[in-house]
Amino acid sequence: MPDLPLPAVFGFLTALSLLIYIVLDGYDLGVGILSVFADERERNAMIASVAPFWDANETWLILAGGLVLTAFPLAQGIIFGALYVPTAILLVAILFRGVAFDFRSKAQEKNKPFWNVSLFAGSLAMAAAQGYMLGMFVTGFQTTWFVTLSTVMAVLAYCLVGAAWLLMKTEGELRRRAATWGIGALRLAIVAVLAWVAVAYGKLVVREGLMPFIYAGGALAVLLVFAWRHAARRRGASWLPFALCILLFADVVAAVALYCYPYIIYGQMTLAEGAASEEALLILLAGALIALPLAILYSVVAYRIFHGRHQSSSYE
Repeated sequence: MPDLPLPAVFGFLTALSLLIYIVLDGYDLGVGILSVFADERERNAMIASVAPFWDANETWLILAGGLVLTAFPLAQGIIFGALYVPTAILLVAILFRGVAFDFRSKAQEKNKPFWNVSLFAGSLAMAAAQGYMLGMFVTGFQTTWFVTLSTVMAVLAYCLVGAAWLLMKTEGELRRRAATWGIGALRLAIVAVLAWVAVAYGKLVVREGLMPFIYAGGALAVLLVFAWRHAARRRGASWLPFALCILLFADVVAAVALYCYPYIIYGQMTLAEGAASEEALLILLAGALIALPLAILYSVVAYRIFHGRHQSSSYE
């Protein structure tokens, strides 16, 4: 039996964990960002729609970070060293956002605006920091136009999937506003991509094998526009924009993974060069094959229990 390419397996598991994270925590970050555009009653309903899930969603970020730290010890120092500032911002934003999430429901009326702004700022900082980190990682830690685009696109993508979540989980005027927010985020994202292509035209080098993902991403974006308009008019199609967002995110993560492979630090260190010893990876793999299915099962059960539209405007 041939040896398993363990570094590549852990690269795949890390990418899978990140994909699950950006879908699950992405929508509640998007809801947090969009909450600044809502009144207090709508904001309560928005936050109540994510209340059963938001804390557990962040588990996938911890899992992805843990896989990098343990499976690629030679690379993690370089990665987190180069990304020290955005990582620090991300961690502070996670703490601040978590506090704001709970405190706003218990604060006196005069203090609620502060915690509402804190929730928005924490969500925005997390989204922007993650986009910046992704851009830096893909460019091999070089500050380019792509890093700026990645930062903006992460915020818009989370707003888009957050609006898709609200479209699927809420009713009435809030649902109609979510439809407007979503199509606005999608239009801004398309404009941002076209602007970046115009700036980078003539300098773009598309790696072999990436074109199918680029075509698929474009097709999904077009389908999402039509699906969004259809779902805004017909309640029965509310799930479709969220499903298309998941497919679009999966396409982007797969394209990024293919673009970077076989590097863990693009252009500098391969997965094999940054990985731990084979013995250590085998032990870690056994743990990962237990932890990942359990985490997926927990998420499936939680979403099954709390499925359906949210009816109340309170999450206390």
